[in-house]
Amino acid sequence: MTAPQPEEEDAHLMTALAGGNDPALNALMRRWSARLIAYLQRCCGNSATASDLAQETFVRVYKKRHSYDPARPFSTWIYTIATNLVRNQVRWQKRHPVTLLDHETLSQTSPPDDAPGPDDTLQDQERAAAVRQAIQALPRNYGSRSCSPLTSTSPTPRSPPSSASRKKQSRCVFTAPASHCVRV
Repeated sequence: MTAPQPEEEDAHLMTALAGGNDPALNALMRRWSARLIAYLQRCCGNSATASDLAQETFVRVYKKRHSYDPARPFSTWIYTIATNLVRNQVRWQKRHPVTLLDHETLSQTSPPDDAPGPDDTLQDQERAAAVRQAIQALPRNYGSRSCSPLTSTSPTPRSPPSSASRKKQSRCVFTAPASHCVRV
């Protein structure tokens, strides 16, 4: 008994895959991935894109496993799928051109290191909200003086404070009126 030809083996694996034997796809991937990646790399010139397109080719092979005709060569079918994916990729690249920046251009367009980042801006906004909330929590009469003995309406000169008035002064609290608050 002779060993099956590679094309016959590929057709047999595809028939098995179409019949529900999913591990047959692994065997096809082992057999075809290196050749397929080399072909795709020649077509698109980029190894990362070639690897992505090879993976997508095998995804399409799996999705279209029921439409494969075993009477036709598997190699023609898989290369047709890969070629169509390359064409789609080229069309997409034409619609979405990529501009590569050199180091000098990139350094000119990047923001300076001392510019605030998004995390700094968010932190500032949170701090401002906390200050606003704290101000709103203050009592309504926060802007008035709470010690009447030290309050004087006459512009007369005062004598140096005595120890008793210093005690009153230390217990006295002056609160700023809301009009002096700075909004953040």
